[in-house]
Amino acid sequence: MTSFHIATLQIVTPMTRYHMAIILMSILFCTVSSVLAIMLKRSNSNKDKLLTKTQAALNSLQNGCAGTESYIKDKPITNIFDDNLRAAELTTRLQQPRLTMQQCGYSPATPERYRYIQSMAEKGMSAQDIASMLSLSLHEATQLVTLIRVARPQQKHKDTVFLT
Repeated sequence: MTSFHIATLQIVTPMTRYHMAIILMSILFCTVSSVLAIMLKRSNSNKDKLLTKTQAALNSLQNGCAGTESYIKDKPITNIFDDNLRAAELTTRLQQPRLTMQQCGYSPATPERYRYIQSMAEKGMSAQDIASMLSLSLHEATQLVTLIRVARPQQKHKDTVFLT
């Protein structure tokens, strides 16, 4: 019997330690949970105060804008015609030097590179050949050759107009 009691004590003693650990862990968990709940409640109350202040500021802004709406409605509408007339006068003043130069027969000199391309295109060279000779991209050479071909009839038309 003595051995039984010793065995029982050995079995009971670890169980008691296990129960004590569970109780201590439960107390620790409850304490941490309570602290977190208090912190969350304080955070929520701070956010509620901030929300109340923000709503008050928004309401004051809305009330301030209500008076502005009547001012905007009462403000006279500017004359659109006068604005357009001023813009047209400004455009005319800015374009006057260019128009004067065109009437005098002044045409700006074509850059040398483009004159080379024009002479090569008139000789029948393809855009690919021109691109390789002048170190241009094929796309750029194709565009320039196309522009030269499009401009040719206009130049002939200008020549005939001046001759008559």
